[in-house]
Amino acid sequence: MVTVITTQEVKNFLEWKKVFDSAEELRKLHQIETIGVFVSVDNPDEITCISNAPSIEAFHNHFYNNPEIKEVRSNSGVVVEAQVKFFNKISDL
Repeated sequence: MVTVITTQEVKNFLEWKKVFDSAEELRKLHQIETIGVFVSVDNPDEITCISNAPSIEAFHNHFYNNPEIKEVRSNSGVVVEAQVKFFNKISDL
């Protein structure tokens, strides 16, 4: 399991959110669990999503290689392409 933090800028957060919500079943199909969606305090159209994925490869297959998600992303009003970072959880200290 990896945690994925994705940040991107969109034309309009509310329009982006509608498209994002419409893709929930695709995320579930690829076992991508959304933990939270956040907007920047400086720019309400800069979005950060925190998700869990089974692996980096699974996220890549979903986010970059899936033609349905490519279409969803192209219709979502993305202005600046996503910055994606992967993290492993450190067990409770």
